[in-house]
Amino acid sequence: MTMKTGFGGYRSGRFFTQLLLTNFVLVGGFMALFCAGIFMYSRMFTADLQEEANRKVLEQVNYNIDHLNDFIKNLAVSTFNDRDIVSLMNTRDQDIFQLYNKLARLDSTLNSNLFLDSIVVYNAFNGCSYSTSPTAPVLCGDNKEPVLADVIRNPASYPKFTMVPADLDKPDQQRVFVYTMYAATGSYNGRESMLVLTVKPDWLFDNVKAINNHAGNTLGRIFLFSERGRIIDSIDMPQLDESTRSLIADELTDSPESGSFVIKGGEGKQMVTYLRSGVSNWRMVSIQPYEEVFASVNRIGLFSFLALFILTVMSFLVSLWLSIRLYRPMYNLVSKFRKRHGDAGRQDEKDEWLFISSAYDQLSRSMEKLRDSKQSGKQVMRQYLQRLWITDSAAITEQQFGEYLLQGQSAQSYLLGLFKLDRYADFRTLRDEAEQKLLRFAIVNIASDVMADMPGTQTTDMLGDEFAVLVPIEDAGQSAAMSERLAERIRRIQNLLDGYYRLSLTAVISDTIAGYRQVSDHYARVKRLSLYRMSEGPMSLITPQFDENRSRLPEEGMLQAGVEAELAAALREGREERWGAALDGVFEQLGRLHCDSLDDALLHVLALIKQEMRASDPIRYQSCLVSVQTYTRRILEQETFVEARLLIGEMLAEFYEQRIQERPDRREYLVEAVKEMIENGYGDPNMCLQVIADELELSPRYLGRYFRSRETGTVAEFLTDTRLKHALKYLEEGQLSVAEIMKSVGYTNESTFFQVFKKKIGMTPGEYRQLHQRPL
Repeated sequence: MTMKTGFGGYRSGRFFTQLLLTNFVLVGGFMALFCAGIFMYSRMFTADLQEEANRKVLEQVNYNIDHLNDFIKNLAVSTFNDRDIVSLMNTRDQDIFQLYNKLARLDSTLNSNLFLDSIVVYNAFNGCSYSTSPTAPVLCGDNKEPVLADVIRNPASYPKFTMVPADLDKPDQQRVFVYTMYAATGSYNGRESMLVLTVKPDWLFDNVKAINNHAGNTLGRIFLFSERGRIIDSIDMPQLDESTRSLIADELTDSPESGSFVIKGGEGKQMVTYLRSGVSNWRMVSIQPYEEVFASVNRIGLFSFLALFILTVMSFLVSLWLSIRLYRPMYNLVSKFRKRHGDAGRQDEKDEWLFISSAYDQLSRSMEKLRDSKQSGKQVMRQYLQRLWITDSAAITEQQFGEYLLQGQSAQSYLLGLFKLDRYADFRTLRDEAEQKLLRFAIVNIASDVMADMPGTQTTDMLGDEFAVLVPIEDAGQSAAMSERLAERIRRIQNLLDGYYRLSLTAVISDTIAGYRQVSDHYARVKRLSLYRMSEGPMSLITPQFDENRSRLPEEGMLQAGVEAELAAALREGREERWGAALDGVFEQLGRLHCDSLDDALLHVLALIKQEMRASDPIRYQSCLVSVQTYTRRILEQETFVEARLLIGEMLAEFYEQRIQERPDRREYLVEAVKEMIENGYGDPNMCLQVIADELELSPRYLGRYFRSRETGTVAEFLTDTRLKHALKYLEEGQLSVAEIMKSVGYTNESTFFQVFKKKIGMTPGEYRQLHQRPL
């Protein structure tokens, strides 16, 4: 395909025409929308600006109200708790000589706070009120101060710790603010003493009047509305038309904390801005004539529409010039692509955008592959350095720490949480490699999700049976709180993994780590603390405080006095009740030992037990020596004292049971030998009577006849029952497929296995699994 130059050489006249029309529509439409947008934005901006200016003024008024309310609250609290005032409120019979001093105390408080109008103390025990009134400071019975009488009649109208406007019976009908305080937490119930302060409103009304006189029509007029929609004002403040006031009160009902709205009432169209007081629940309201607010904006709108007509005429010429300018770079770009790739884009030659899109997609895929490869390598490096940081902090360079481990954090201290996978040997043997990888990923993923609200936390698979979380501490003063949060998150991780995957993890939390170079030292400490799993059991949460009040074995390596002697005596007696109780006492003491002494203590107990077994029956001990050694190895492999205690009990029970039984006939051992060989070799497809007889150097006929005479079935039947017994167990566990189970129990023919299984069990292996499989 040849390429032309100049205007006639553009690839597509259709595209150029579309581009020209598009530019014209865009330019013309943009101008129209721009003018309309400028006008609308100007109105909104002016409204927002005016509302913001009004709100700032209202916030100043609100600040004055809240400041006064706080000051009055502090004054009320201190007065309410004053010893003399407490006596006035709670003493039924007042001492006439002390009463004068207490009333003087009220006058002193009133005179020292110029904004107070009066102070009234009501004593509910004698029905009297004590006030700063110069004419009647003490009133009893039905004769009460007017404001006190109104509070008692309408307790719901005077909430505690709130300034409430009220009318007093004065010649000029001046309002005051009433402030009440009493001991009850809810509304006043009329049966308890109370303190009532009345506040002069002059300072507040003067402030509002000064703002109104200063602002003029720029900020409008400012009014205070009560919670019930009444205007709080003084006699000489400007009045508001009743219809306008009613409309504003309706709009303020269930309104948010602040805002603005437009109304049209008896005074014309008005813009209203309001702000709710957080303490008294009053509303400060600014009212402005609507036309005066938007007069300048309307002039801008007229100019905008005139400019629109002129710009529309110019838009076509601009669109033509702009289309040529826009198309030329794309034409040059497509030409370069075609020269480089030859005919690779021929199928897209009529659509330049599709051609560029295809080339861009190819480039993007190449870049994505390169980025993924680089990111994967960086992730592997970060995981390696995380493990190295925890195990050997000194080996981390400053550059490695800043690039891979710091992750934007400025922490100087850390907390380390170490997870130990319980029964790790079973985890390795009972689960295949793929399942192990999946579960290890699940542990890291769940731990990362749970720790997500603690920024900067790094979760690391330490390989083997360990996982670690490293939590940065930005503020050293928050170490204790962060340690508590980490403990709560770790407990949640343990519960989630146990609930979802039946995985049990023991966790250890370190002390605060001062600096990233100290992490490996604390890692060694938490690994040592993890030994407490022996005494605390699986899924325990171990903290550094576990070392406190833990005893170590004495230098001579003996247990506490009396415990060791009791165990030795119980073993010599051989009675299970006694040696069982003695063992419980020993392991109870072991559970209180320091972690450094746990292994030595268990070895010491095993040595003592074997010593007493040998002393009680040397011959029997020698005959059981292999079994005792097997038990010893299994006991030392256990992770907890509970498991070790059970195995020791089994070993002793087996030893003493054989000791008290009569020596069996040699032929009795023959039956047991056959059973043991079948139990150990049921997975061998060649296992049969002939193989067993050859192993025992007996004839198959004799061995089979003797076995049948001592048991209820033949050797073949016992072999079949043993194989099916293990097949049922594997089916219930659900970890192996039916084919794998068939091979593991010694069957090579699937048809034979299904036939025998259904004959004995009454259903197929698949049906049995559906009925009995245990949840993972």
